[in-house]
Amino acid sequence: MKDRGQYLCLAQNDFGSDKLLVTLSVVAYPSRILEPKVREINSHPGNTIEIKCRAEGRPVPLISWILANRTQVRGYSSDRERVTVTPDGTLVIHQVSAYDRGHYKCIASNPAGVDTVSVRLHVVAAPPGILEEKRQYVIGEAGQSVSLPCSAQGSPQPTVHWVLLDGTVIRPLQDIRANVSLLANGTLLLKDLSDSEGGTYECIATSSTGSERRVVTLSVKQTALVPRILFDKKRVPYGDDLKVDCRASGTPVPEISWGLPDGTLVNSALQADDGKGHTRRYEGDYTCYAENTVGKDEMHVHITVVMAAPRIRTPGHTYVKVKAGGKVRFDCEPVGEPKPKVLWMLPSQDIIAASNERYLMHVNGSLDIRNIKLTDAGEYVCVLTEIRLRALECSVAPRGH
Repeated sequence: MKDRGQYLCLAQNDFGSDKLLVTLSVVAYPSRILEPKVREINSHPGNTIEIKCRAEGRPVPLISWILANRTQVRGYSSDRERVTVTPDGTLVIHQVSAYDRGHYKCIASNPAGVDTVSVRLHVVAAPPGILEEKRQYVIGEAGQSVSLPCSAQGSPQPTVHWVLLDGTVIRPLQDIRANVSLLANGTLLLKDLSDSEGGTYECIATSSTGSERRVVTLSVKQTALVPRILFDKKRVPYGDDLKVDCRASGTPVPEISWGLPDGTLVNSALQADDGKGHTRRYEGDYTCYAENTVGKDEMHVHITVVMAAPRIRTPGHTYVKVKAGGKVRFDCEPVGEPKPKVLWMLPSQDIIAASNERYLMHVNGSLDIRNIKLTDAGEYVCVLTEIRLRALECSVAPRGH
């Protein structure tokens, strides 16, 4: 601008001189910013904002910014700093934080003049947001695993929890059941799906600024499987109850039935006798059948009833001396399958098979004699079928001796 004015050109020689007057006008337009003079901008923490400052003028104005912390940024900044200025004068702030709030001033200047605008930046908390669909329908396969993601964002960072079918609340890194867990990123993991786990699951993201919900409806699809029988072999003594488990897996759930040695077929609807007190009539081949709409499986079990010969456990004593009027007990514990019946032979050769007023027969084979008399002295024999134990002898002393 300082070059404007009048310029004089002078030409001269021996014959004379001449001159030319030239007026120079410098055409210039002062800087003018095309944005509103006063603006307010809101931003959530963590966002990137761009504040434009378009200007015109001749010569082209130089753009500079005075930041909220009074720092001045001039011209185009191409480095990777958090705050930069683009060639067209736009101020870019990456990863906005609460410290960036305040007043910003854009200055456009050229030799013809200066123009400014003011911008006020508000950094406000961001309510929780969930990135996935707010409502979703998911199909899972029985026996498999399924992941239900729930990615939350906001400022402050929201916390995430899930509400299960029965109303149970599960939080991150918490395992409430063996097949249900919530990962740190908010993903709900369901393992080994079953029919009972189909239904509605709700994810809730919460912070001090509010909450957001996501509802997932899970449908569990059954995969048809051929029945497979799992059998645990057991050994059962004679006379005990025999329980043979026939557990079968498969989808749909197989129906279990048994074929008995006599050809009878029993299931949950058709029952045979209770199967207690086995004898040799229960020996033979048994067949377990498991069947569903996909197929069937069967298992054969052969039962043999093992008999044990009767015998008598050695008694603690074989000779007893007792006073008249007292009482005595003789032990005779039988062993065998089936359990032998116990009889007692008195010194008089009489047989006792049941209790009476003086003799008490115990379930375990022991014999109690009450109100002992002198005539009770002698040998008492415990009899199990054909086995005899003759070592039990009773000697009775007169009362007072």
